[in-house]
Amino acid sequence: PIISSPHDRSTIYHAGNVVFKTQDGGNSWEVVSPDLTKNEKDKQGPGGIPYTNEAAGGENYNTLMSLVESPHEQGVLYAGSDDGLIHITKDGGQNWTCISMGLDFSSGVSAVEVSPTNPLLFFAGGNNGVYRSLNGGSTWTNVLPNSGFGVNEILIVPGNENIVLVASDKGLHRSTDGGTTWTQLWGDACYDIKPNVLNAQEQYLVKHDPNLNICGFLKSTDFGATWTTQSNGWYGSIDPARNDGGARIALTPANPNRIYVYLIGEAKANDYGFISIYKSDNAGSSWVNAYGQDGGPYSAAHPNLAIGTSTWLYHQGFYNCAILANPNNADEILVGGLNLYR
Repeated sequence: PIISSPHDRSTIYHAGNVVFKTQDGGNSWEVVSPDLTKNEKDKQGPGGIPYTNEAAGGENYNTLMSLVESPHEQGVLYAGSDDGLIHITKDGGQNWTCISMGLDFSSGVSAVEVSPTNPLLFFAGGNNGVYRSLNGGSTWTNVLPNSGFGVNEILIVPGNENIVLVASDKGLHRSTDGGTTWTQLWGDACYDIKPNVLNAQEQYLVKHDPNLNICGFLKSTDFGATWTTQSNGWYGSIDPARNDGGARIALTPANPNRIYVYLIGEAKANDYGFISIYKSDNAGSSWVNAYGQDGGPYSAAHPNLAIGTSTWLYHQGFYNCAILANPNNADEILVGGLNLYR
């Protein structure tokens, strides 16, 4: 994950097995946490357990999958690891406390979300469902139990904490009573969901399109109750070898109508996990390929943003990929996976 501080937009956090911080646009970084994973050496092997192997092999365990800073207090951060831990710091990273002992996520903590209106309310998700805490993490309840759920993102609608949306491998779920009851809106894999930075009534979603076998972009203008596909200028490979590997969304207060989508997968054979970066300047109504092409051939001008190196073709699944748009400059983005690009 890559996030910017809601309190100081020049502060950016990035996570591996520790949390890094930069205040100069990524030119230099400092470590602000110890290892926040279980550091189980016997599980740090090639892909396979607990996740599917995407490519040629590499370590895929004992890393942080989710990271969020409280909108209420600067320096209060929550980090979720792929081995099932949630840690909190209340002093900008000087001290960390595990608040998830005893919880069984049956996977990593792939999403953590703090209410924008209630500092004691937050949700965390994994393969076993979505857990809710009403007291800042002292106690938890699984309010959306499931099996193999694969929670990818949780959204508490700003200004209305009763509306909660969960994007997961088993679709999109929506609650209108703060997570007590849920309605399933989609059954297809949903990868990411974000609200418009100025208008919380407007939501954006990337999900698998089973008819086209690609990732689609959808927009809601009623707090996520109904959705419409936005396909004008959007990615549309019809190659038989195409593969939808997921996607991530980035928004920026520097331009509330600017949306970036990082598309992971293959537009054709031998694209090795990276499709492109798509950009919209009208809140998703139309799109351009900001990268300039879908997948390879790759070059110095068009590198593969997903692989390790040109000779190490392993690439991350979307769940460990991230994109962040600079809150002060809508034309600058960070893209993270096995490497970090700007």
